[in-house]
Amino acid sequence: MESNIIGLEIKDGISLFCPYMNGNFVNREKNLKTAIESWISIDALDEIVILDWSSNEPLVFQHEKIKTIRVEGEKRWTQTKACNLAAQFTTKTNICKADVDHILKQDFFEKYKPDEKSFFAGNYRLARSWNEKFLNGLVYLKRDIFFSVNGYNENIIKYGYDDTDLYKRLEANCIERLDISPDDAEHIEHSDYERGISENIQ
Repeated sequence: MESNIIGLEIKDGISLFCPYMNGNFVNREKNLKTAIESWISIDALDEIVILDWSSNEPLVFQHEKIKTIRVEGEKRWTQTKACNLAAQFTTKTNICKADVDHILKQDFFEKYKPDEKSFFAGNYRLARSWNEKFLNGLVYLKRDIFFSVNGYNENIIKYGYDDTDLYKRLEANCIERLDISPDDAEHIEHSDYERGISENIQ
């Protein structure tokens, strides 16, 4: 029987996982709450795992779909490590990694069906605006496929390229990359200054 990091059985269904850290910017939590509203309203989505990477103030959400995991003592945001740990807490066969500022449309999981030979990811080349380029980090795939390539590369410690590296390794293992249309997801726009501070230090 396959199980997650704390021994819970992996069952058919869909998990979304999202790593989070907030320092001095309140909009980070505001954006997450906006995104979560879109996620919890999707009936097909069974589980939402939010990994709180040592935020100044611990996250608290009260909803049956949401599991919040708190990591203490981390002073620097490390995207790849936070993503991999969040994924390990998921309990469904299909997993979707979303950022705190990704909104999913209601029929997202009806349109996209990953299998053992394909995965879906945002593609900055399809962006119709600068803001849509940030959908590149949205990915939906089979849980076992994600772990078969050891998830995100934890040698990448700075912001950027972590998603491209994952996709290249999946493709190198004969898993076809298919595009997520920017019509089916949205990135909450915010300043480059805020993005740079909140994603690199905290």
